[in-house]
Amino acid sequence: MPADVRGRQRGRPDVRGDVRGDTSAKDARRGRGRQDGANAASRGSRLCSMFWPMLAVALGFLGIAVLGVLGVRVFLEARRLGRQVAATAERVNRAAEDLERAAARLASTGEALR
Repeated sequence: MPADVRGRQRGRPDVRGDVRGDTSAKDARRGRGRQDGANAASRGSRLCSMFWPMLAVALGFLGIAVLGVLGVRVFLEARRLGRQVAATAERVNRAAEDLERAAARLASTGEALR
């Protein structure tokens, strides 16, 4: 047998630091060599490490969309309120003109009675 194979069989690390084939020296010391299903934990931690940043980005976009919808609603309500204020101001002006005309007629009637 070649020297690197014999070294791995006896549990001694070869040049790369591997004790058994594709496992790291740290896993070998803990007694956790990579079997068929052992990669799931590694994939899960990578998935978990990418899940939170992607969730944060998605929630950020969702928040911006909600703020946009609320902004449009506020704009439409402000425009409606502006129209109501303009209509009310026009009615107040008409009422003031009517009052002025009525006051002028009353004044002329009062002058005629003297």
